[in-house]
Amino acid sequence: MIKLLLAFISGVALGVLSGRAGVPDKLLKLTAIRPLGRKVILNTPTDSGLTANDWRRSYARHGHITLVAFGQSQAANFGEPDALATDSVWALYNGRVHRSGGVMPGVEGTGMSVWPRLATRLEHYFGKPVVVLPIAVGATLAEDWLPSAYLGRRLREIIESAVHSDMEPSAALLMLGEADAAKGTSHHVFARHLREVAEQIGRIGRGPVLVVARETRCYDVPATDAIRNAQRFIVNNTSVLAGPDLDQLGPGFRWDGCHFNSMGLDSVSSLWMRTLLTLGDSVWLRGRIADEQSDEIDSKSQRAIARGLQLTPKLAFSAKFRSEEDVR
Repeated sequence: MIKLLLAFISGVALGVLSGRAGVPDKLLKLTAIRPLGRKVILNTPTDSGLTANDWRRSYARHGHITLVAFGQSQAANFGEPDALATDSVWALYNGRVHRSGGVMPGVEGTGMSVWPRLATRLEHYFGKPVVVLPIAVGATLAEDWLPSAYLGRRLREIIESAVHSDMEPSAALLMLGEADAAKGTSHHVFARHLREVAEQIGRIGRGPVLVVARETRCYDVPATDAIRNAQRFIVNNTSVLAGPDLDQLGPGFRWDGCHFNSMGLDSVSSLWMRTLLTLGDSVWLRGRIADEQSDEIDSKSQRAIARGLQLTPKLAFSAKFRSEEDVR
C-alpha cells in the first residue's frame, strides 16, 4: 500500500512539474489552494476573457452546449506534456469565458487535457460551440467531492455560477476512481459517496445529469472490480448515466503508466463522444442545448440526436488499439 501511495504522489508531482511544450502562455499563471492538506497548483488564465453575455452575442447566437468536467488527474492537465495540441475549447472560469488550447484553466497539472479534443468533436457534430466548466485535482478520492468537502462546495459554486450566467450545463462528466482503487475503498462506500455527489448536482438548476466513467487502473493498480462495479451500481439511467470504460486503454495509451499519451487522449475523447451520442435524449433533450432564439432544439441538432451512433466519418469512433493486451 505504501508503494501505491508513493506512486500516486509522484504522479501528481510529475503532472505539476512536467514540461510546458504546447501549453499556451496565458494559462501558466498558477494559483495555490490547500483543500486536501497539501499544496494544489491550479492553472489560471491571465487574459480577461469575455462575460457570458458578450460571449453568447459574439459566438453563440444560435445556441451552445455547456458541460462540467471534474474528477482527478485524468480530468485535469496530466496528459502527455509533449502531446500535440491541435484543438481548443471555450472554458468558463470565475464567471468569464476564455479560449483554451491543450491545457485547461481551473484544474491541476501542466500537461495536456482531453476536454479540448472532445469539445472539438462535439462542435463539429452539433454545429454549436461547446463550453467546459473544469475543476479537477489529481489523486482525489470520491469523499473529496462530497457536498461538505472543499471540492464539493467548489463544484456546487461553479455550476450555480453557470446557471446564473445562463450557461447551465447539460451534463457533468466525471473521471474518478484510481485513487479509491489504490486506497482499497469498498464498493459500498464509493457508491454512497458518488450518490451524494449526484444528489447535490441534481439539485442545482434543472439538474445536469452525472455521467460516470469507469476508470481504476493507474501505475501498479490494475482494473479494480470493487470500484468499477460501484461506478455502474449508481447508474439509474435518469440522473446518473454510464460513461465510457477507460480501463480498456492499456499501457500503449499511457505515457507514464497511468496518464494518457496523445493516442490515449484521442481514444478517450472518442469514447466520450460515442457515449454522449449513445445517451442521446438523456442528455441533449433535457433543455440543455441552449438557444437564445428558441426553447426548441433546432432541426440540425434533432437530426443529430436521431442518428444516435450513426456518426459522420469524421467523428467515427477512432480508438486504434495496438494489441489485445492493451485493451484488457
